[in-house]
Amino acid sequence: MTASKTRRVRLGTAIAVAIVSLLTGAACREEGPAAGAAPEPSLVFPTGSLPAAKATRSQASAHFQLPSGNIGCRMQAAWVRCDIQLQTYALPPKPPSCQGIYGKSIRFDKMKKSELSCAADSLLPAPETIEPDTIVIVERMRCVVQESGVTCYDTESGFGFALSRQEYAFLAPS
Repeated sequence: MTASKTRRVRLGTAIAVAIVSLLTGAACREEGPAAGAAPEPSLVFPTGSLPAAKATRSQASAHFQLPSGNIGCRMQAAWVRCDIQLQTYALPPKPPSCQGIYGKSIRFDKMKKSELSCAADSLLPAPETIEPDTIVIVERMRCVVQESGVTCYDTESGFGFALSRQEYAFLAPS
């Protein structure tokens, strides 16, 4: 098996694990946080294959929301960002340098790991609603839309994230 094919299989597995976690509400965390501390998301590592999608959409860029209107995403060739309006996960402490809202926006740049970001704006409402079981493609970036959340990743680096009302998780290559 070539290195490229091995990476695709591993990445597909990571996405499947993240989607199953979102759908079942299973936590992808190691040890729980200390009392009163905000939970730290754990990395989800590849172990399975991509879920089947009802539709695949390839675009030059994308700005969409899930049918619930609770999660909105913006995709470009070099980055992906998703915002959430209402969440049940504990918001992490806001960095002193953040002048916006922290913990409701998650992003990654091409070839870089995901992070929560400080956002002064919102991606919601978005101009388009994407139905569940759709994969949105912008060059090497992918977002898999499910009923309960979204999983976005860089097909070359393996970095990405999963976001739902209950939790968020960072994806990383193994």
